[in-house]
Amino acid sequence: MSVLMESSSPLPSRVTRAIALNAALWTAGNVLTTGGFLSYFATDLGARGFNLALLLAVPELVGLTGLASRGLVQWVGDRRKVWLITTLIARAITFLLPCVGLTRQWFSPEAAPWMLVAILVITQAAQGVATTLYFSWLADLVPRQEWGRLFARRNLAALTVQLVLPLLAAWFRDEAKRRLDAEWLWWAYAAVFTTGALLLLASVWPMWTVPHPSGSNARPVFEAGALRVLLQNPSRVPRQLSRRSLFWHYPHYHPGGATPYSAARFGDWRLVEFFETGKLELYNLRHDIGEKTDLSAKEPERTAKLHGRLKAWRESVGAQLPTPNPDHNPEKDKPSPKKKN
Repeated sequence: MSVLMESSSPLPSRVTRAIALNAALWTAGNVLTTGGFLSYFATDLGARGFNLALLLAVPELVGLTGLASRGLVQWVGDRRKVWLITTLIARAITFLLPCVGLTRQWFSPEAAPWMLVAILVITQAAQGVATTLYFSWLADLVPRQEWGRLFARRNLAALTVQLVLPLLAAWFRDEAKRRLDAEWLWWAYAAVFTTGALLLLASVWPMWTVPHPSGSNARPVFEAGALRVLLQNPSRVPRQLSRRSLFWHYPHYHPGGATPYSAARFGDWRLVEFFETGKLELYNLRHDIGEKTDLSAKEPERTAKLHGRLKAWRESVGAQLPTPNPDHNPEKDKPSPKKKN
C-alpha cells in the first residue's frame, strides 16, 4: 500500500459560493442588457430584421477576440489584471445602451439601431477576452477531474436566473408599454439597462475574492508542442529560454515504479525532491548528464537554495501535494523472505 495519498484538494465552499454568485449576477446583468431585453429595446427603436439578426450574431462573432487573450496576458504579464481591465471596459460601455433611446431624437430612425450594433461590438470585443480568461482562471483552480463538478455548480446558478429573469423582463416590458406614455417608456428602458449594468459590475467583486494561481501570470516563452523543434534545432532556442528555470511536478505513483516527486533545472543544475522520504538529490548536468553522482551532500547551500526556489514555484502555481496515507502498513511493504530449497 502506498505511503502517500494523491489528494485532489477540493475548493473551499466559500470559493464555490463566490463563483456561483458571480455566475448568477453576470447572467442577470446580461439578460437585462446585451441579452434578450436588448431585442425588445431595438425593436421599439425601429430595428428591422437585419439589425436584429446582427444583434444576435455579434456576441458570437466578436467573441472571437478571445483568441487575443494569450497575447494580452503575455504583454501585460498578469492574467487577473487583463481580466479585470477587459471586464470593466465591457461593463462601462454597457451604460451607453440606454443613452441611444434617451437621445433617439438626435439621430435618424435608421441610425439608432446601427448605434446599438456598434456599442455591442465594442462591448463584446472586450467581453470575449474577459470570458476566455475567466474560464482559464476557473480551470486552474481545480484538477481536471474536478472540472465537471465546478462548472456544473456554476452553470446551475446561471440557469436558475436564466429561467426566471427573462420572463420577468418580458412581463415588465409589456406592462410598461401598456401603462406608460412614449417618453416614460424610454426612461423605463433606461432603468432596466442601468440595473443590468450595475449587476454586471457587481459580478466582478465575487470573482475578485477567488484565489488566482499566480503562476498563470508568467509570460510563457513557448508552447509544449514547440519543444521538439527547439531540441532538434538548438540554435533556435531563445536566449531568455536558456536562462529560464524548468520545473517538473508529479505528485503521483506510476505503474513503472516512480514515486511522487518534484524536480527543477536551474542552468546546469537539476534538483529532485522525493515526497515519500523527503530526500533531495542534486546533479550537475554539464558534467553528469546521466545523473549518476548526487552532489547534495557536497553542495548543501546550493541544495537548500534551489530547494527553496522549487518550493516557491509550487506555491506560486498552487501545485497539489500528496498527503500521508493513514492506512499504510510498513510491514506489508517489506519483501517476503525467500524460501530455502
